[in-house]
Amino acid sequence: MESKNPDIEDERPQVVNLADTKVDSVQADMVRASASQIKNLTAQEVDIRDSVALVVNADTLNARDALLVYTEAGTVTLLDSNLIAAKTDSIDLKGRAGVVAANSTRIDNGYAAVLVSREIQGTTIKTGLLISRNVQGNVETLMDTRSTILAGVVAGAVVGTLLMLGQFLFRRK
Repeated sequence: MESKNPDIEDERPQVVNLADTKVDSVQADMVRASASQIKNLTAQEVDIRDSVALVVNADTLNARDALLVYTEAGTVTLLDSNLIAAKTDSIDLKGRAGVVAANSTRIDNGYAAVLVSREIQGTTIKTGLLISRNVQGNVETLMDTRSTILAGVVAGAVVGTLLMLGQFLFRRK
């Protein structure tokens, strides 16, 4: 039979409110941050406004006018925010993101450089590279299929020509 020691309780606070601060690490059930800089944030629920966070681990993340470097979360909502990389179950993107891996994605007035998701919905989906099984909405990519093939053919021709010239100019006699 396992006994519980009441002296060893979870010492993590329930709610942490940060305003105009700079912290290395925060762990709590709920974190609200505004005009703050956070290196490492772990919480069940996070609400960030006008802040910068390097690493965020959360069940639910809401960000407005924020910069997030790496996020691993269950549900992410970005509004006018920038995100460099995220691994999430579902994301609602109304901002800019670098690399996003998600099960479900909703994009409205947002952009993702690389978007990998099972399901994507949105009015206009703007992305550089899109990998998905199911897409609902208008997709605007940096390179479509035709331009990708053309770029590959041109790159192959240029590399082939340079190799042939190199062989011709520098071959041993």
